[in-house]
Amino acid sequence: MKTRGINAIIVSLVGLTVLSLAGSSLGTLAWYAYSTRATAAYSGTAVRKTEQLQIGLLWDYPSTSDATATKYKTDFGVTYESVNEKTYCFMPAGQGFSSSAIMAYLNMHGHATNELPPLTSNTYADGSALSLYEAPTAGYKNVNTPADSSHYVELPFAFRIHTTINSVDTLVRNRDIWLTDATAVAHDAEKDVSEAIRIHVATDATTFEDGSTLPVDHRKYILNPTAGASGNTVVAGLLDLNADGYYDYVDSNGDQEEIVYGVYTGDPTTVKSVADSDYVDINGTGRSDDNRTTFYARHREDVYVVNNYTGLTMSTAHYLCFDDVKPVEHNGIFSGGYPIAHTSDDANSIATTTLKVYLEGWDHCVIDDVINAGFNLGLQFEINRV
Repeated sequence: MKTRGINAIIVSLVGLTVLSLAGSSLGTLAWYAYSTRATAAYSGTAVRKTEQLQIGLLWDYPSTSDATATKYKTDFGVTYESVNEKTYCFMPAGQGFSSSAIMAYLNMHGHATNELPPLTSNTYADGSALSLYEAPTAGYKNVNTPADSSHYVELPFAFRIHTTINSVDTLVRNRDIWLTDATAVAHDAEKDVSEAIRIHVATDATTFEDGSTLPVDHRKYILNPTAGASGNTVVAGLLDLNADGYYDYVDSNGDQEEIVYGVYTGDPTTVKSVADSDYVDINGTGRSDDNRTTFYARHREDVYVVNNYTGLTMSTAHYLCFDDVKPVEHNGIFSGGYPIAHTSDDANSIATTTLKVYLEGWDHCVIDDVINAGFNLGLQFEINRV
């Protein structure tokens, strides 16, 4: 993570969320394994202590006085507060959630706590809500099974900013909260799965501090923290799901025909092969060797094969890179970029944003070779000086 020195910390608010992920193979075959799927496991999430910033999480249990809520309060020192007909668990101002507190919260809310099996968003455009889907299975071309909530991380954060006016603690209205650092680093350069990490941001912010309107596509988006530029993940194509070295095919009216998995429009053009082909990089992975992956295989003899995607419109999931969303800082004041949250202009002065962290299985880095891979993800939040 970047730091700007003690002076910058004094005049800004910094919060840090760290996800450490390490792999767990269970004998699987990449994310599309025939029977079970490769996963990435993470060992901890924490929010660093900060001055003036109070961090909370949405608490959607029916009661804050039942045994679960009482234990969580006792174990981690939270308070429960009702704001705009929603209940939040807040840490004391200036304190962050520990790793164990985050893990306990995720466990109680049915989300991933130590493993992330890769999923897919299918088609995605900026400004849209996110729907996640499970990996495809060999022989079934459509990915339409909703992802189990235990297969991704969801953190519905709430922020409040405290300042002191005439010795009275006061909440600060109408302030932007910025994402000022997003870093994903592989543990092992030979097994780098960090390129597949995605963070979906959904903020309730509608305006900037200056009163201008926050565009709709700045309020919901997928962030790819390792990307050097915004781009698109293609969420369709030929795949070798059963690891036999050939692009998958199925019976079709007595013939064998290759399957184009995922989301697309149009009909593929097929030609019957006369012999096994060499390895074919139809998915544009950049490989040129003879080592198969889920995305890189051969066409099989006597199968009606898809030699190219001409005539097909392949769906994509659009993502932003960190440079798209980060602000420019000058003397403790931020401008540009996309604020990740904005405190309301009322007595509650609350800012909310929900982060979903998942692995996008259509990213070409998610292959057999990266089973047991691990990576660290860090997110840093700051605001303008109060």
